[in-house]
Order: sequence, then structure tokens, then C-alpha cells
Amino acid sequence: MPSTTKRTEERHAAMFDTEHAVGTSLGLYNDGYFSSPEHAQAFPKTINRAMSQKAFTLPESKPFAILGLGAGPGLPEIITARALKAAGYNPCVILTDMVSEAMADHYPGYGTDELDEDRIPWRKVLADNRKLVENEDIKAALTEFGSRVKISLATMRSALHYEDTEEAQLEVIEQVFAVLAKGGAFVLQEQAFPSQEEADLVRDVRKLVGKNTLYLTDDGFTALMDHVFGSDNVGASSCTPPPFIQTSADFRKRYDVSDAVYAKIMSLVKRRYEASEELQRADHLTLTNGKNPGWQRSTASKIMYGVKVGNSHQCGGDCAETCVAVKKKSTKKRLPVRAGA
Repeated sequence: MPSTTKRTEERHAAMFDTEHAVGTSLGLYNDGYFSSPEHAQAFPKTINRAMSQKAFTLPESKPFAILGLGAGPGLPEIITARALKAAGYNPCVILTDMVSEAMADHYPGYGTDELDEDRIPWRKVLADNRKLVENEDIKAALTEFGSRVKISLATMRSALHYEDTEEAQLEVIEQVFAVLAKGGAFVLQEQAFPSQEEADLVRDVRKLVGKNTLYLTDDGFTALMDHVFGSDNVGASSCTPPPFIQTSADFRKRYDVSDAVYAKIMSLVKRRYEASEELQRADHLTLTNGKNPGWQRSTASKIMYGVKVGNSHQCGGDCAETCVAVKKKSTKKRLPVRAGA
């Protein structure tokens, strides 16, 4: 924790208490994966580990901002901010989402009652993740926090896949890079599929419930972060959630799906599963039969962090016009190659 004493392996600036703020009240927002404090706790643990390895540091003597993108209830950001505050840091929090419905206070206190209790300044704003640099509400929040407050930590938990093209996903990461202070870090969590077949299957299931998404393989996810931050400045850890059965009742809990739509989903899953040796070999993916058929999966969730070491991202400048960090025009968009492409 911040101190005038000399740091050692046993005592370093990142050694904040990751158990802090993992209260039961923070699990009330919604059911399932996103209500789990243990899973959300993987964020501060990843940050702690990276800082202890001197991958990056956070300001110890002045306020800084944590930018939570597509934050929903903001559970990882709240736990991280409270743990850092308890360790002597001065974090401020900006929680964003893309639609006003997601910003409503239907979450108990939106989690911000805990921030208020710890006197952590916070704001929630609407933001298109592909237009962070020009977002006036983010600029206003930073100004309100203090004239010198910069974004030293950005987080995104299971939200990148809502950008349904690789170009759009790359733009989001470029925008995050651009708004980060030099030396700041972006911590990003997504499902990391072992094969393109499985990634495409989950994408197509989501499409049947009206959600356009794009999931990448483990290698594809890593390639996007490497492209912007540089492979030498990227690290990773994994968080494997417990297996869960996706049944008709589960889908109805999250989506408004009829029996007919769920039947289409299971028909698709069964057809792809039976036709693919790759999917059948996956020990984390199985079908269930009986009166309430479903499919069980427990794909690992990968947490990656990228550290901004300069003002230009690490692709070498050979990028498209959308590359806000280098602002270099090009007629080509060089993207990481998808597995199986």
C-alpha cells in the first residue's frame, strides 16, 4: 500500500486487500455470473498481481479515475475502487453504458451506495465505446473530479462481444488506449473460446434471441490486445466459472423467448454438436436430455491487461483511419487473423 517505507516482495503498492468490499449486498444486482463477487474479485486480483510484478503502477499521491466500460452494475469496478481506497489510494469512478435502460437505478443503489460510504467520487454516463475520446460527459466527470485527474485504469467486463465486427472491437480498444494516461492499464475480460466453431455457435445462439454479437477465440482475443498495446505490454490470467445448464427456464430468465425459439436454439446446438468432433471433444461443453433439455458449458473467461507505454499504439502505425491513437490514413485495415479463417 502507499507508504514511505521501502517496498519489498512482501510489501508493495499493489498489496491492497482483494477481500475488501466483497459484501453480500453487492450480489443483489442480478442472478448468475454477474452477481458473483468471487468472479468480480478476479479483476482486483489481476490488477494486484500485475502491479506486484511491476507491469504498471497507479498514482499513489493524487486522485485518478477508473473508467468502467459497459459496466452494468459495476461490480468489478466497485470492488476494485473500494479495495484501492482502503489501501490509501484516491480513486474516482466513471461507470458507462450504451443505453439509458442499463443506466437506470434498478440495481440496488447501483452499487454506488458503497462508493458513497467510502467517499469515492463517482459518475455514471452514457457512452458509445467507439467514441470515448469525444465523449463530453466523460470529460465533464474528469473535470469535476479535479483538473489533473486522468484515467489511469480502464475496465471492461464481458462487453466487447457486443461489438459485432472485428473492426468495431479493434476501434474500442484503440479508443481506450487513446483516453488512458501514459502508464495506465486496460483490464478486459471476455470468454476465450478454444475453437472458432464454439465461438460461432454461441454467436449464432445469441442471434436467435435477437442479440448480434461476435465472440473470438483465445488466440484472436490476444491478437487484438497485442495489436494495440504490443505483446511485450500485455498480460493475462483466467477465471473459469462453474458449469451451468442453459435450459428453457434459464433463457426465459434473461431473454423473452418462446418455446418455439428455444426449440430452434436446441436444434441448432444439437445439430452443430453432433456434426463436430471439435465440439464433442470439448469437455466443458455437453448436451443434456430429458424433459428439460439444455446444454452445459463452462468456457474459461480470460482477463487480459494492456499497459500504455507511449502515445502511439504498437501496431507500427500501419492501421486504418479509425486508429485514433496514431491518426494515420491508410486504405487497408490490417486486422489480426481469426482462427479458422
